[in-house]
Amino acid sequence: MIKIGDRVKFLSEALSGTVKSIEGTTAIVLTEDDFEIPTLLSDLIVVDKNEEQRVKERIGYDQRGPGGGVKSNRSAEPKPSSVKREIPHYGRVTIEPEFDDDEIDNQEVQPIDMSDIRRQIVNTRIAEQEITPKVVAESSPLEQSDYKLRLVFEPVGEQAITDADMVLWIENESSYRVLYTFASEQSENRAMKMISNGEIEPQDRVRVMRIDRADLATPIKLHLNALLFKESVYIPHEPVSFSYQTQPMKFVREGCFSSSAGYSLPVFKVNAASDKSDPMNDHLDPVEIIRALKQKGDVKPTQRQKKQQQPEVVDLHAEEIFSSLEGLTPGEILQGQIGRFELSLDLALKSGRGGKMVFIHGVGSGKLKYEIKKILTTKYKRLRFQDASFAEYGYGAIMIFLK
Repeated sequence: MIKIGDRVKFLSEALSGTVKSIEGTTAIVLTEDDFEIPTLLSDLIVVDKNEEQRVKERIGYDQRGPGGGVKSNRSAEPKPSSVKREIPHYGRVTIEPEFDDDEIDNQEVQPIDMSDIRRQIVNTRIAEQEITPKVVAESSPLEQSDYKLRLVFEPVGEQAITDADMVLWIENESSYRVLYTFASEQSENRAMKMISNGEIEPQDRVRVMRIDRADLATPIKLHLNALLFKESVYIPHEPVSFSYQTQPMKFVREGCFSSSAGYSLPVFKVNAASDKSDPMNDHLDPVEIIRALKQKGDVKPTQRQKKQQQPEVVDLHAEEIFSSLEGLTPGEILQGQIGRFELSLDLALKSGRGGKMVFIHGVGSGKLKYEIKKILTTKYKRLRFQDASFAEYGYGAIMIFLK
């Protein structure tokens, strides 16, 4: 086991030195010329200090010379020129295996400074490590089964976010390719008008339409249908069918917009579908949800259930409408509550269903209740209404008879 302070030799090079530090499987070796070389522990071997000293004495390396070399203090006693011997390699200094002692006995051995050579070798190793890319194992197609589709409303132009027109994008955050159709619903006959269709690459987005600010003052019903696939083996997902109705109040509040990578201005995002859950039902029209369930056969009310059908309840408390009340004035909050009331009532009337609706307006100052009754007596004169049951809803609720 190599440890700090050990005297070691390099297996791949004719070098030796002392282990200065160890980090994982790499050791920093301080060579004889005070140069630190990083190397793998598997490329080192511990040197017997006594054996090394004996080798030095045998070949005359007992003094350190300038530049990390050594001087020979061998005796200058002349030797027969016919005597030749083989000198073992030591360090990075290579001596010819055969030489004539008479030629060098009276000369001082000049050390060879290997610092520049070693520095070049180390720099080459570091450069190779930086150039060699890290190999990252790619996930198989069956491991990449997650997906997420979004609608992204991006403000355009130089106006403020709350006054700007919007560009609508579809984002494909997945490893799947997506075939899609995007349409808007025509209010008069529930027919669809095609806006865009095509294919979206994995981790890409596509622009589908531009919406004028004036058009955002009224709700717009949008429909996205998508099919996810891959060109290789993949795990299939159910086709996506997503409906979204724009809410005018969300496009006039800066708090609904947030910064996102790839967009220069804050954007408003709507999750359309993902592998974690079903499409976001909070963006769907409740009437559409009920109609879809009935078409699938999941909801089959009996005659008795129809008679005892509970009224639809809409909570108009500000906390149920706005994600945050920070920065909103009482007037803005009131406008949002009135907008939710009229939107919910209009959708119920357009669906053609009868029954009752209960709107919980709370007690408070009575301003919201006053505005609701004023709207009912002027805009919806044919509808009957009364205070809702105190036993069921407490104070602050109004019941409206749709037919």
